[in-house]
Amino acid sequence: MKMKLPRLLAVCESCHENAPEMSCYYPEEVAWAPKSGMWLCHECWAELENVGEEQDVTPLVYADAVIVPIKEQMQRLIAASAKRRLGVK
Repeated sequence: MKMKLPRLLAVCESCHENAPEMSCYYPEEVAWAPKSGMWLCHECWAELENVGEEQDVTPLVYADAVIVPIKEQMQRLIAASAKRRLGVK
């Protein structure tokens, strides 16, 4: 059996206030908005940060930048699995 990592999603804080069931996005689609101080999807980011369509403003950081790299996640998963099998707490 091959171990597989779960797909991690990021939450847009603005969408979460209005419709929690529709607030999850891929981490590449959620960015930090400095003016509003929240993690926002691309639609909310443009709206709340007052960025017009003609302006090409890129967010400084996306949510995928703060997630642990895949290789490290797999190492942690293997370590946790081994600890459980060996009965180590």
